[in-house]
Amino acid sequence: MFKRISKIRKLSPFFLFLFTLFLTPLLTLPWVGAQEPPKPKPQDWQINGIVAAIEDSYPEVKKAGFYKLAEYEPQDLKAMLKKPEDIAQKAANFLKDDTVEEFFRRSAAAALGNLGETGAKYVPDILNIIKDETLDPFFRRDAATALGNLGEAGAKYAPDIANILKDKTLNLFVHLGAAEALSNMGKAGATYTPDILNFLQDETVDPNARYDAAESLGNMREVIVPYIPDIASLLKDETIDLQVRGSVAVVLGNLGEAAAPYIPDILNFLKNEKTDYLTRHYAATTLGNIRKLELNEVILILSNAYEIKQKYFEYWRFLTYFLSGGTDDVKTLMKWLGNPQELPTQLNNKEGQKTLEVFIRVWENAQELPRLQNDLAEKIAVVTRLVSWKSQDIDLLQHHYNNLKAGNLTEANAVESVINNILNKFILKS
Repeated sequence: MFKRISKIRKLSPFFLFLFTLFLTPLLTLPWVGAQEPPKPKPQDWQINGIVAAIEDSYPEVKKAGFYKLAEYEPQDLKAMLKKPEDIAQKAANFLKDDTVEEFFRRSAAAALGNLGETGAKYVPDILNIIKDETLDPFFRRDAATALGNLGEAGAKYAPDIANILKDKTLNLFVHLGAAEALSNMGKAGATYTPDILNFLQDETVDPNARYDAAESLGNMREVIVPYIPDIASLLKDETIDLQVRGSVAVVLGNLGEAAAPYIPDILNFLKNEKTDYLTRHYAATTLGNIRKLELNEVILILSNAYEIKQKYFEYWRFLTYFLSGGTDDVKTLMKWLGNPQELPTQLNNKEGQKTLEVFIRVWENAQELPRLQNDLAEKIAVVTRLVSWKSQDIDLLQHHYNNLKAGNLTEANAVESVINNILNKFILKS
């Protein structure tokens, strides 16, 4: 017999948030092309069946055949099709037949794109479809994308595709298809990275479309490394939509060590609370692809936990540990900052010294982060009152007093009081 489950524990909102956070980038962000599940590998008998269907006299049967053919990888079709030239010819005819519904003509375009060199012969026909403004924009977009699937075979047409991207008279979706096509053409497409960057900067274009174009840019990976400075300039341009800049930050993060010089720019972007928290999460997470963050850098990650009405500060705590490698200094910092569940209630002298030394190292950057700085100032005061200090600790305490005083923070009074107590004890002993 089956046992009835009497109670199902309700998942916490934070767990659901984390699940969504980790899943969503796989589906929507610039590295999605490398994460998609592989297309099915066809068997000989399946290909033979599709070819036979395409040769059928009924148009509906042909439609289904081309639709199925578009599902397979180009390399698989190249290896298994006995007469790819015949299929390409039939696909081209189907593509140009305006009596066929556009949905199925899109499948014919995709099939041509998957046929590599054999399909490249019909690129002029695909270009005509792309430029035909009487056709559905999604059909034309898919036709442009199909050109990118030709790979090296279609590389010589990269200039034509770049012209499509630059032609402002064409529909927005056609532009996106052109950007995606260029992103799939390797070095030939990378030559036109400046054109994609110009598209991203165009404020007359819908931000969501520019975001999608940035995803295409991210698919180019190592071939766009020479353009990193140009890509980074978009991240720093405050006139550009924040979501678009966020997608650019993700692109940089996924370029690995080559983007290391631009970590400060990504961190600076993360300080902008006008950016929605998911965009900041994605941009911050990709920093882990570049290098480990130093203590004075990772506090810019932790500062996001202080945002007003921040429901998921726990994830920012996680990122602080993750991106820093969880060093001892970071562990010390996290005992006090970023909303820890509980604070230490006692510290010996050595622990107090270490804690204040860590606080000194993050103070400079904390000055740019008002909420974190206020919390840090409060915790400095708590630590100074919690420890039994010695005369040799006065320089350390004085350093904190000077910082707090310079910032006009009232916690300076607490530190000054502790210093005076130490001096008074020293005077009495002498």
